[in-house]
Amino acid sequence: MRGIGRLAIGLVALFPACDGDVPPGVGQTGEVRVVITDDPATKVATTEPTVFFAHHKSFDGNYFHGRLTGRLQLFISRFGREWQPLGASTPVDLGLQVEGADRELHGLTSVPAGSYAYVRLVAVDAAADLELGALIDGARLDETRLDLGIAGELVAEVRLGTPIEIGAGSVTTLGLDLNAEGWMSAENVAGGSIPATDVETSISLTPRFASPVENRGRPGPELERGA
Repeated sequence: MRGIGRLAIGLVALFPACDGDVPPGVGQTGEVRVVITDDPATKVATTEPTVFFAHHKSFDGNYFHGRLTGRLQLFISRFGREWQPLGASTPVDLGLQVEGADRELHGLTSVPAGSYAYVRLVAVDAAADLELGALIDGARLDETRLDLGIAGELVAEVRLGTPIEIGAGSVTTLGLDLNAEGWMSAENVAGGSIPATDVETSISLTPRFASPVENRGRPGPELERGA
């Protein structure tokens, strides 16, 4: 009996774990693409006889259009310490407060499968150019330029209310909504820049489309709509 016991221990040492003992997601990956938008709600306001601005319902005092330009890069993290890039720093030219204007920010990137609770947005030489007639906190503006961040760089880090699950062998499209209506204030207009703290309280990142790995390379419905 003792010999059998030693044999059993030896077998365990040679074969320390079967598939069922491997923690979920370890050594497994999913693929992620990112689309970016600044999509308002459906409410529309008339600020002048020929000017119509769609805007977010929660910010009734702000009506504007414009463009965001610069380079953006998105990262995700499990615990807010080690950051997984979802693509390289990418040039962006995006309409602000334009419904359905999704654009691809990052193409398919392999990431370790698992649950991600943090997001980091890095903007370099980025700015929001508002069109003539924008109404911010009750003040009508001429053409206005607001830089994102300080000295040409903005780093915004957010803990997500609901972690994003990246399944092993899946393809997931994540939607980054800038929610620029949350950045706009008379104070920021006067200073000519948008602080990272305002971006952190405004942006959202949500899964929009997921599929088995067999659908690799096919854009999700949101990406096709914004093309």
